Order: sequence, then C-alpha cells, then structure tokens
Amino acid sequence: MTNEGKTQAELEQEAKDCKRCQKWRDELTRDSPIVRFLLTHISLLPPPPDAPLAPLEGSQTPHLPLPITCSPCPPTMAGGYASGLGVLLCQNRFMSRKHMEDALSHELIHAWDERRFKPKRRWGEDLRAHACTEIRAENLSGDCRLGREFTRRNWAFTKQHQACVRRRAILSVAANPNCKSREEAERVVNEVFDSCFPDTRPFDEIY
Repeated sequence: MTNEGKTQAELEQEAKDCKRCQKWRDELTRDSPIVRFLLTHISLLPPPPDAPLAPLEGSQTPHLPLPITCSPCPPTMAGGYASGLGVLLCQNRFMSRKHMEDALSHELIHAWDERRFKPKRRWGEDLRAHACTEIRAENLSGDCRLGREFTRRNWAFTKQHQACVRRRAILSVAANPNCKSREEAERVVNEVFDSCFPDTRPFDEIY
C-alpha cells in the first residue's frame, strides 16, 4: 500500500499500528512457547526451493528462519504466508496480542508444512494440499479455541472444534482463485479432513 492520498491522521494511525505490531511480533518470537516451538522446528528443515538464500533486503527479522513482516492489509485478512516472502502480519487487523499469536502460529504452521511435505506444486495450485494445510493450521494454532468461537457467535454442544476447523478451512479454500465454487471447496476439504485433522506434527498433540 502507498501513502498517496492518505490523510495525516491515517498516516499517524498506520505508524502507530506498525509500531504495535512490531513490538508484539518481537515479544511473541522471544517469549511465546508456541511461536518459539514452531520457529525452532522450521529452522530444522531446509527452506523451500524459491526461498531467498539470504535475508531479504530490509528484512525486519533477519535473525529468524523466515521473514515476519508487519504491513497494513484490507479487512478480509489478518495474515498470510508465501515461501519467497515469509509471513505477513496485518498490523491494522489485530484485536490483541493473543489474536496476533494465533495468526502468527497459523502462518508458521503453513511454513512448516511447506518445508516438511515439499509439495510438487504451490499450495494454491493444489487444492487438496491447500485444504490439508488449512485444516492443520486451524486445528493447531488456536484459531478454533472456544473463546475465539464465542466471539464469532459460533458454538455448539458437541464437536465445536472440528466444526470450526472444517468451516474455516472451507472458507480459505473457497477463496483460492483456483477453486471454482464453494461446493468444490467443501468437497476437497471433506476428502482430506479425516487424514489431515489428526496430524498434529510437529506437536505431540493439539496445543
């Protein structure tokens, strides 16, 4: 995003959001058990083929095994991952440090999956691989814990966690430009759910 056309107030808010995002990111990569665990396990695996051999110029996190960058985003996302760029944290989208911890953990699980499973095509080009990594990230990151679901007004008496994982994985796959429809997203997620949901690697169990 460029600064062209932004008011002074918007620029000041953007700078404030960036400073807060970088502070929380640095605290989480230093102190969060789940983030530190994932970063350690990512560092033990070879990077994907299209990852840069050296830290990107201007990288905010050259000391970590992949870049983690704060930047403003549209309201439809809180973060993202790309093998050549690392993790994006949407500085204007986080309600709390805990919210950022869940989002960062989610994206780090994608990074670990790409290094560990070495897909023949990019995640976005293989809907089954996309569905599987989304199921695992939703399951293991904290995105579907009961408190988060309560704030979304989604709750049930039985299998709430599984329902959340399935619902959010379908939404992610349906947003993939290579996915033709929500029905296709549902079909692909359902095809891989039973094999991907129980896979908690690199954790011994759901965090």
